[in-house]
Amino acid sequence: MCSAIEYQGRQIWFREPKVKLPVVRRDGTVGWCRWGLGFEESHVYFHNGPSVGEHQLQEPGWQQLQPKPVRLAVDRYMITDRQGKAQWFDIEPRSAMRGVLTTWQGELRVYILTERASTSRQLIRSQWPKFRTAMLEEA
Repeated sequence: MCSAIEYQGRQIWFREPKVKLPVVRRDGTVGWCRWGLGFEESHVYFHNGPSVGEHQLQEPGWQQLQPKPVRLAVDRYMITDRQGKAQWFDIEPRSAMRGVLTTWQGELRVYILTERASTSRQLIRSQWPKFRTAMLEEA
């Protein structure tokens, strides 16, 4: 699970109350949006956790949240491996971490989009953040 990111030298941890992630707007500026739903929180529709698997987005529970793809402004991210050890990774040049913006009755939440990890990364975690490479100006 990706439970922390770093942006402009600032570490942002999912465990912090009401934590927000930096989201790249269409015009290239960065805005901030609530990150997922904390495990100690409860909500009728938002899902607990910092991320959503790409395969989950077709489920009715996610579809009612009108998921929209977004780019996250992230320089580094932290994955907790299977042994509970934190490992930090740099974002590759010309890459952007992908997120999913969800909406329920005017309230917004953003989740990190994950996909099945490559064979070499399966030893660390089964799910891994998804990235978009090439032109960062594209949505």
